[in-house]
Amino acid sequence: MFVLLWLLACTPESTLRTGDAAEVAQPPGDDEDDIGAPPNWADCAGGYQADYFNLTSAHPDFDPPEDARAPDTFDGLDWWDDQHAAHTRFEPSLDQGSNWWPVDEGFAEDPAYFTAHLTAWVRVWDDGPAQFVAGAADDMWVTLNNETIISLPGIKPFESAVYEVDLSSGQFPLEIRFAHRAGESAIRFRPVDTEQITICYPDFSEDTGR
Repeated sequence: MFVLLWLLACTPESTLRTGDAAEVAQPPGDDEDDIGAPPNWADCAGGYQADYFNLTSAHPDFDPPEDARAPDTFDGLDWWDDQHAAHTRFEPSLDQGSNWWPVDEGFAEDPAYFTAHLTAWVRVWDDGPAQFVAGAADDMWVTLNNETIISLPGIKPFESAVYEVDLSSGQFPLEIRFAHRAGESAIRFRPVDTEQITICYPDFSEDTGR
């Protein structure tokens, strides 16, 4: 359903919109995914559920040789496993620039070497192309309704750009997986036109009691 089309120049976001109920997509996976239910779009908090994980350079993937190949996908990686869990919090924005250090538990290498699993719900108001500003240092994958729409793997300098994706109207679970593995730490993700795209915090009132 979602097809990555092309890369464009960055553009600022717009304003929030309300409207009629949308068709509900089922959250991917089972209850352990803990993504929450779709919110009340007429009165919802814009933002993300942020689960953070703490790793070290001793992890075989986190301090790789310079010629190591970047992972093509997050499948099979243990970077977001419970064994690495640090804390959970609400993130109102993912426009964090190039100095983002949300995890510090006193490890020798903290606040470096961490990962994040960010979840929200997306309301698409109209069929057709939609644009998202995205960038990360380092790895980032964005999935919408369990399909990867933006893939930015590898250790790299922070740059952001606009990605255009063909979407159907409705409401869908959004997941963003991020990993900091070297150098600066940064993440950026937002819709360009919030008249077309609304992102809201999941409803955990029945699923998890949060």
